[in-house]
Amino acid sequence: MNILFINKGDTGGGGYKVVWDLATELVGLGHTVNMFVQDKKTTSDIVKIIPFSRWRYFLSHLFGTDLDFFKTDFILQSNEFKKADIVHVNNIHSHYFNLKTFGKMCAAKPVVWTFHDLWPVTSYCPHPISKSVFWGFYLCPTFSTRSLFKKINQLYLIFRKRVLYRRIKFNIVTPSLYMRRMLDSTVVRRMPQDMIYNGIDTDIFKPKDKTKTRIQLNLPADKKIFIFVANKGKSNSWKGWQYFNQLADYFSDQKEVLFICIGSGSDQNRSNIRFVDFVDDGSVLSSYYSAADALIFCSLAESFGLVVTEAMSCGVPVVAFPVGIVPEAIEHKTNGFVADYQNVPSLIEGVKYIMTMPANDLEAMKTANREKVLAKFSKKIMVDSYQELYKRVLK
Repeated sequence: MNILFINKGDTGGGGYKVVWDLATELVGLGHTVNMFVQDKKTTSDIVKIIPFSRWRYFLSHLFGTDLDFFKTDFILQSNEFKKADIVHVNNIHSHYFNLKTFGKMCAAKPVVWTFHDLWPVTSYCPHPISKSVFWGFYLCPTFSTRSLFKKINQLYLIFRKRVLYRRIKFNIVTPSLYMRRMLDSTVVRRMPQDMIYNGIDTDIFKPKDKTKTRIQLNLPADKKIFIFVANKGKSNSWKGWQYFNQLADYFSDQKEVLFICIGSGSDQNRSNIRFVDFVDDGSVLSSYYSAADALIFCSLAESFGLVVTEAMSCGVPVVAFPVGIVPEAIEHKTNGFVADYQNVPSLIEGVKYIMTMPANDLEAMKTANREKVLAKFSKKIMVDSYQELYKRVLK
């Protein structure tokens, strides 16, 4: 097969990582793969760049729209698009892609669109807070002055998407049952839908010796270590830094407990919090997971939450709010601790539960995590599932 991917970037955060893993695995299986992105970080020849226009980017913010102003129709004239059997669209928001181009793609080729967040069925945000639906779309909150312009423009953004979706057909993939259920009351409910879990490389994310990894990472051997992983760390409003921070404050007088924030290395370390730069190397991140006693996952909203399955694959317990993949991946007190949503005392209870677990029970939890990932969330399962979907769509 000849497959063309569209995405914001090739490598980086969770959504980029999953798409890149899928694309490179398909190449290894003998398929022809190309990719158009705006943020190219690799040197791969299969990746082509969507040029960045500063003034178009400025206009899109000024007029409160991430659908218009961008010149992406050139992709339709490229050999990569013309020769493609199927187009696999991923994140097309973040002010770089024209929605009209997507409509033209659907008219010319079979299209699979993986919803890495709920932007396709909201007015403009990746995750709605309110579950009320208007015109088949979720409305969005306002977290900043920049998004205020989109807040004012919500009806226009909904209208543009609604009109387009009613004229075209595409195949939807959601990475979790939670995401799939969220589509039931939206304008895309008539579209063909599949659920394919995001897969991780279980040869990279695997259990390592805790003592050795702590020595390698210069971490204390005699402390209980709990980590928080988020691109941009504390400044990422969706990842729940405020809850992790309050958790660390609660344990601030217990010298045997250390908290690590990975993804925000510019902050000055505190007595019981160490800040680490964003880690793009899977092997290094795997070492951090293996060095930890648990991952703290306190996001406000997630479509999946790749760090959860990465940590599980390394045999690490997870203390988490029930968002994204958590209800499907973690059984409370069997292979992790599911805390009450946005509830710091419940997070504290989860940390204490992990700290006081008998050694045999803790080992059983670690083993259960690894086995669940191998059975449901491996990269191989994801790649095989997408290949079967492509074949079915082409028929």
